[in-house]
Amino acid sequence: MNRAETVKLLAIISANYPNIKIQDPSATASIWEQILGGYQADAVLRAAKLHMKTSPYFPNPAEIIKLIPRADLIARSDKMALEPPKKKAKVTAIPDGMSESEFIDNFIEAQIEWEKDMWGDDDDDDIAGFLPYEK
Repeated sequence: MNRAETVKLLAIISANYPNIKIQDPSATASIWEQILGGYQADAVLRAAKLHMKTSPYFPNPAEIIKLIPRADLIARSDKMALEPPKKKAKVTAIPDGMSESEFIDNFIEAQIEWEKDMWGDDDDDDIAGFLPYEK
């Protein structure tokens, strides 16, 4: 963050907490600039907004820094929620000469065998209640 970004940040925070009056704005801006200087302005602003949404108290730079990872995570998840879902690639193609129902039956048989091997049970009746499909 540079000086102009720091002053803008303090103005935004001060507007949200009108009962707080910064005694020496120039000194406060200098200190905040030194402390937040290594951070991206947009990340700091997101963290400050998160603080303002969740706390009735005027923040200090340490509180804002602590919220940067959480604010970034929220911003990324919000962005992902707005993106259209990606199409899933078809994992398995139906072999030539086999109908879809035959393919599904073979798949279910293989799945049942795998689960019997996994659970070590040879009795179809015992395992059938745990499977999400019918044989």
